Amino acid sequence: MKTLVSIVVVLSSLVAFAGPEDHMQAQVCYNLNEKQIATKGEHVPVQICIEDISINPEKNVASIYSYFNQKYFQDVKVDSLIRQTEDTYRFQLSSVVFEDWQMICGDGQTVKIIIKADSDFAGAVQKDKLTVTVEDEFTNDSCHSPSQTTEYTYSL
Repeated sequence: MKTLVSIVVVLSSLVAFAGPEDHMQAQVCYNLNEKQIATKGEHVPVQICIEDISINPEKNVASIYSYFNQKYFQDVKVDSLIRQTEDTYRFQLSSVVFEDWQMICGDGQTVKIIIKADSDFAGAVQKDKLTVTVEDEFTNDSCHSPSQTTEYTYSL
């Protein structure tokens, strides 16, 4: 009996120490379009990986977890949430990856990940059915020049 209890304790503790290789299998990664890699800005990621994504339609909040890219999803916002049918919602989420706007007519830049998808009535999302883009908004003179936005597209 002691041996059985010892085996159960050891095996359950191994799950708590899951390494990166365990997270690799749970990730779905979207890669930047090859044509856009050469022209991407410094803060535009080449790959965006998502391990878990969910939305709470009742509270209008979302969460995204990525073991390798969690810094990208620290402040996820729900931009839109529309009920498609009785059982599905269509939504758009955004998360700012980088933001730096100088105060006195200087450079300004915002890099934002935008995710569009559908969820079921309970908020479950299929992470391999996302539309992932990054918007890079930049200006070299925040007082006199309009900002320009470049959109980068990602695919599985």
